[in-house]
Amino acid sequence: MPFDMEKFMKMINTMNEFLVEYDRKLTHLEFLRMKTRFLEEEMAKKQNNVHNIQTPSTLSSRTTNKKKKNSKRNESTNSNLSLSDTRKKPDSSSTQLPRIDFKMKFSICFLSFLFLLLIFGTVSAQSRDRNDKPYRIVCYWGTWAFYRPASGKFQAENVNPNLCTHIMYGFAKLQNNKIALYDPDLDDGDEDWNSGLQWGHGMIRRMVNLRTYNPHLTTMISLGGWNEGSDKYSIMVRDPASRKIFIQSVLHLLAEFDLDGLDFDWEYPAMQASGDSDRKPGRAEDKEDFVTLLRELHEAFQPHGYVLSSAVSAGKPTIDRAYNIPEVSKYLDFINLMSYDYHGGWESHTGHNAPLNSYKNANELDKEFTVTYSVEYWLNHGVDPKKLVLGIPLYGRTFTLAGSEHGIGAPTIGKGGESGTITRTIGMLGYNEICTMIKQGWQLYRDEIERIPYAVHANQWIGYDDRESVNEKLNLLMAKHLGGAMVWSIDTDDFVGNCVGVKYPLLRSISKKLNNVDGPDPDIKRYHYHTSTAKPHTDGTTSTHHDHKTTTTKHHKTTQPHHKTTQPHHKTTQPHHTQTITTTTERPHGKFQCHQAGFFADPENPRKFHQCVDFGGHLKDYEFMCGEGTHYDEKLHICVR
Repeated sequence: MPFDMEKFMKMINTMNEFLVEYDRKLTHLEFLRMKTRFLEEEMAKKQNNVHNIQTPSTLSSRTTNKKKKNSKRNESTNSNLSLSDTRKKPDSSSTQLPRIDFKMKFSICFLSFLFLLLIFGTVSAQSRDRNDKPYRIVCYWGTWAFYRPASGKFQAENVNPNLCTHIMYGFAKLQNNKIALYDPDLDDGDEDWNSGLQWGHGMIRRMVNLRTYNPHLTTMISLGGWNEGSDKYSIMVRDPASRKIFIQSVLHLLAEFDLDGLDFDWEYPAMQASGDSDRKPGRAEDKEDFVTLLRELHEAFQPHGYVLSSAVSAGKPTIDRAYNIPEVSKYLDFINLMSYDYHGGWESHTGHNAPLNSYKNANELDKEFTVTYSVEYWLNHGVDPKKLVLGIPLYGRTFTLAGSEHGIGAPTIGKGGESGTITRTIGMLGYNEICTMIKQGWQLYRDEIERIPYAVHANQWIGYDDRESVNEKLNLLMAKHLGGAMVWSIDTDDFVGNCVGVKYPLLRSISKKLNNVDGPDPDIKRYHYHTSTAKPHTDGTTSTHHDHKTTTTKHHKTTQPHHKTTQPHHKTTQPHHTQTITTTTERPHGKFQCHQAGFFADPENPRKFHQCVDFGGHLKDYEFMCGEGTHYDEKLHICVR
């Protein structure tokens, strides 16, 4: 955590006040001691005069020797004072006042300083933000990419730990006011049977292990996302008791997996949504309750040095409703601006996913839906520039054209463009899919006002970012003195190097420009977690991950990506990625048939269940099998005994 200078100076001032008061009392004690010594000496003289009455001869004799005695008396003053200090009081009932010398004062001051250091050490530990580079490069990772086919499958070992300064593991979820793993089988455990575990893929610990290849890498977990909705977060933050339960659960999870911090991706405070539904205005008090939660998390994290960040909206209507920007900035270590998803297949005309500037003849709303406007709006409302991290998408938004017109604002039909072979999502394509399509002959265009590229093939249209447009955004970032760049998400960059012969072309260009780092590409070895105490997979399934959907049956949108940033006048924009289907074998025949998207029990085998996925109106059936001794509960959507 950052050094808390304000709290430290309060401690120093407290110590200083104590020493001033102590010195005042010490001076008073010294005065009383000297006064007592003077009275003792005067009393002794009087007693001596009673027994030795002076005569003229004795006075003459004393006068003669006065000069000699004066010099001796001066030499012996210190010793006389010292003797008087130890002289027994005439009155045995009088109190001996303590003599506190300089050594004792120094000892007390030194011990007080050590005590303050001890207190301060318990207030704020050394930050676990390991970054030693000029800029942050925050890499979000949609971990369901593990279930993508062929070259799209992404695991911890695919991460280049030298190109990112921070990695965000997406996602954890909120359950019963506690943070919980979204996909325990993927996130926890270990698939290596020789390790002592017989379940799971251990992906979180495999991510944490990347710190052995780059000790300056910060590994965090992100909580929330679009699919999580907003309602249950609103319920949690309004109650001090539930906030305390939540914070303790976060501390436990971070310690259990040796993570460096938490990224809070609540989409969004003061917006109402159950699950992945569209957002609409909700409980206004969320805005300040969110600040309270961040403050309490900040205070709870300090003794451990944990890092706290948040992903925030780039759309003005949501920003105004959701965030007290100066207070949010105060308690967060950095803020990830989701400056993408400004336009998509939910609209009736083409628009770029993340335009740097507004297009020609744009209306007032579209003028606000640009990267430049979003950055300036956050800055003008009190965010610390060094904490603001600019989001850059490594994917594009797609459309199906209605006719021959193909420029910005051209009419479109349907819910978006056709799905790709890797992300398999209507309305979006990863850059690893887009760059392949460009090589195959798509027509490339560049809008010189918005400073972005788009590509067209037949009736398909893609608005995306390439290295040139990314460079334009980095120029803005540096001109505004922002704290770095964030990407959503590393699993959709060309991480295998299919297109230009180099892995991570977009992420690498960001790292090179900001931190002058473009490698090396380490050979990451598979890490295995060895323990016999890890918990088994509680639902007993032997299937792959099935918590995330690729499409929705709702008529007005197609994907369920994790981030949604903007708030158009009639609906929210759709998050930028989808959580993909599993890689089990497609079931071509059988008595069960899909009639709608969702999860369903098998009518014949109680251990078996099905996921029906809508691919542009065509339903596909994917089979799963519960563990031995369990059956699928269609209401709970889990395997139970």
